[in-house]
Amino acid sequence: VQLSRIDEALTLASRETGLRFSVYLGGLGDEPTARAGELHAQLEGAGEAVLVAVSPEQRIVEVLTGAEARVRL
Repeated sequence: VQLSRIDEALTLASRETGLRFSVYLGGLGDEPTARAGELHAQLEGAGEAVLVAVSPEQRIVEVLTGAEARVRL
């Protein structure tokens, strides 16, 4: 149920803004900011992408935006 809600939120956010929203859920390693940056760079259309990277066990949330997404947000 929770995954379905996350998927719906991503779809709605993308539809409303025209940006690409993605969520990563898992460990981010010893350098969470760097790892989140690597993940964001791998997204298709990274310039218009927003990544929310969540590492529950580390209690870390990283939000990264591409250049175009940053301007629009």
